[in-house]
Amino acid sequence: MKPFALASDPSGKTSIELIGIADPQTQSGGHAATTVKAAITPLSGGSDMALSPPPGIGFSGAAARDDGGRFAGVALLKPAVVAGTATAAPAQSVLVPAATVREFLQSNGVTAAQASNDAAASIVRVICVRK
Repeated sequence: MKPFALASDPSGKTSIELIGIADPQTQSGGHAATTVKAAITPLSGGSDMALSPPPGIGFSGAAARDDGGRFAGVALLKPAVVAGTATAAPAQSVLVPAATVREFLQSNGVTAAQASNDAAASIVRVICVRK
């Protein structure tokens, strides 16, 4: 696994590419890195941007890169919390911009190392099992 350069920002961009590991059930138990394209639009009241279409399961936490292959942020799938009927509402999907990710890392004492722009070599799938 290689570190991914955190030097870009999605300002002024209208589309990005997410790099993640799709749900193993959609790839016959595999763990290959996959990419998904998405449009981004600013949300009112914050720095996050809406992703459209929402990426599938396995892409929450996925790295996003711009058309130049530079880090644009992190995808986040937020489960919708809705009172009422038993039918599940679709998850909200947002892009947390690169600047927010860098600020979070710096505020927690993490210094970014020299890195490459090879996002596919920078990802790992983490599976949590609850007992």
